[in-house]
Parts: sequence; structure tokens; C-alpha cells
Amino acid sequence: MFCEEPIKAIYASTWDGTYEEFLESEEKPYADGDVCFFCYYPEPLCCIEPPSRLILETDSCYLQVDPSGVVTIKKAGPIATLERPNERLRSFSDEQSSEESGPFFDDYPCTLLVGERLQRVYREEYYLMLQFDDFILQVLRSPVENYCSHQAAQRNLLYYQIHGCERLLNHRCACGGEPEILKDYTGDYLIRCKACKQATSASMTVQEAIDNWNQQQKSGKPDLHPLPLPFDDLAQTFGDRILSFAVNKETAWWLFPSSCDCRDILIQTEKQEILLEQAHKGEEDVIYFGNPHIIDRDQFTWKVLPEANAPIVFDKALYTESGLLEGLRFRFGETYLFIFGGEHELIMTRGTDPYDYFEPWIDDQEDILFNETGPN
Repeated sequence: MFCEEPIKAIYASTWDGTYEEFLESEEKPYADGDVCFFCYYPEPLCCIEPPSRLILETDSCYLQVDPSGVVTIKKAGPIATLERPNERLRSFSDEQSSEESGPFFDDYPCTLLVGERLQRVYREEYYLMLQFDDFILQVLRSPVENYCSHQAAQRNLLYYQIHGCERLLNHRCACGGEPEILKDYTGDYLIRCKACKQATSASMTVQEAIDNWNQQQKSGKPDLHPLPLPFDDLAQTFGDRILSFAVNKETAWWLFPSSCDCRDILIQTEKQEILLEQAHKGEEDVIYFGNPHIIDRDQFTWKVLPEANAPIVFDKALYTESGLLEGLRFRFGETYLFIFGGEHELIMTRGTDPYDYFEPWIDDQEDILFNETGPN
């Protein structure tokens, strides 16, 4: 075992000063904001941009974590004795203003790590792997703009499933279903039953959400409400009349008359907007549902519209071997529209063969993919 003592607190590097001082400083060794960033989808991950670092405190030592490895430092004083010039080691349980002291407060790292023992440290491809009692934390050197590539394929319009703290949910739902932890786009947490889709009200911290679920289930009178999500039932999600598929012109490029690569696709139905984005899950390239409330709709001008007497109908979902959503097939008239996850983007194609993503094309053929405001 790497360290037999359980973790009692965790800290991360932040800028030592006010936000105004940070903006005026020429040297910024510790960026303001999320220099040590946790995400929990599809599995627990910590992105650290050196010289920033993560410190795990036990009774007798500090464990210094960065992408190069884990170093054990014998405890000789409070955490402040480890701080470097222009660095402040801020506790994740320190609920202070983000403008003054760095990252937004989020109790998930503490809930995830406190009480766990570090069993083993090893490398796997680009990741430093930290094996704790109940889960594995991946550590990666990654700039802020690349964090989104690690988001889960299970992400939904307003909520996405996060992992690592399920062990703390000590009661099943009254229906017998297994609970899951969801986080919404505002940063609040709730617990939902995977079987009956009943959920608690949102809480500001994950510990409050977990306590809320456990107490309600223990009482035998849970106060839950239905929370169906787009990924639960794709046929129902796309069951409303589809009005258009729109591609962000700023992040798309036209490959051929029948296909294009793009970062995101906005699907407009009679009752809702659905944002599709690309994600990596291990070695698989998959589709997940993003948040349509934060996009600039003026950029989504390359459109596929239904034709006269040919409504667009959801036809089929394509899955990877591990069960993640790899592609979607829609039908209108005599043609099919495919959307599937590529290596770095989504790929959208249109053709007459329901089993062939790409059909032969003619170099001088006019655009057959978009029928409104398409590429020039």
C-alpha cells in the first residue's frame, strides 16, 4: 500500500492575491480559477497544469500529486509551510469567494477523497493512475480548454451522471432500483433512481444530495419527483416532429457534397432543442448530449430541413461494443441522415443507402446535405 493512513483534507494551488492583482501581474505561475480541475464523467479525473499541484493530507504526511507522480512529504507544520512564492494552497472545504481565492467551491473532491487510502500509483498511457480503496483517480496534464473532451457520453441536456461517490448511497430506491448521482448545468447535485427515474430536489453540494437521498429512503417516505432525461429513451427524445438540424458554421468544415465535420449539431423539434456533441470514452468516439442553453444560435446557420411531404423521422441508434451511443440515423423521404462520433468531431452525412455512411460522390456535384444557408 502506498499510504496506509486515510486522507483527511485536500488542497490545490491557486493564485495568492486578488483577481485584480492577478490581471495586472506579468508573471502568472498559478492561473486564476481551475488550475486543478476535477471532473467525474465518465470516471473520476483530475487535470493539473504545472506548476499547480494537488496536496492530500493524512495524519502524518502530505501527498503531493502532479502529472509527474506522487511525492510523500513528512508533515512538519500546517499546510501553509508548503506554499511556494505566489502560491496559495487552498482547501476544497474552504468556502470563500472565487474572485478572491481561486476555484469555485465544490465539495465533490472532499466527498470523493476524504477517508480513502492511496493503495497504488501507476501509469497507463498518458494518465497517472491513483488507486484508492473504492475507485481509481486519473491524473492528467491538460489545459483548461481540453477539459470538455473528457465529458461523458451519458451527459444529458441539463444533467449528466458523475461517478466516484456512489459508495456513499447506502439505500436503494423503494422500487428496488439503483441510485445515480447527477449534476446539472448550474452546478447543483441530485440523486435519481436508474429504474423508475424518480429524483430528489437539487442540492448545492453533493454531500447534501447524498444525505437527502439516504434520509428519505431510510424514512420510507421519500419526497421524489419524476425526472426523465433525453438519454433514457432516444425514441421518445426524438419522437416530436423534427424541424431542423443546424450546424455551427464557425466550427464546421464541408468535406464533400454529402457530408461535413462539425463540433456540435443543434436539433430543433416542436417541443425542445437538443444539442449533440462529440466525446471520447477510452478508445471509443461517441455522441453525448450537451447544454443548448449556453450556445450562440446565430452561428448555427448551416441547416438540414425536412422536404415537402417528407418529415424527418428518427430511425435507429448505433452503439459501440461497450453500449455507448456511437451514431444516430434519421430518415426523410428516400434518403437517410447519419450523425456519428469521429476522432475529434461529429460527422454528418446524407445518402440513400441505410447501411453506408459514405456514398460515392461527384466532384462537381452541388451540396446535397444542407438545404438552407449551407456552405458556399
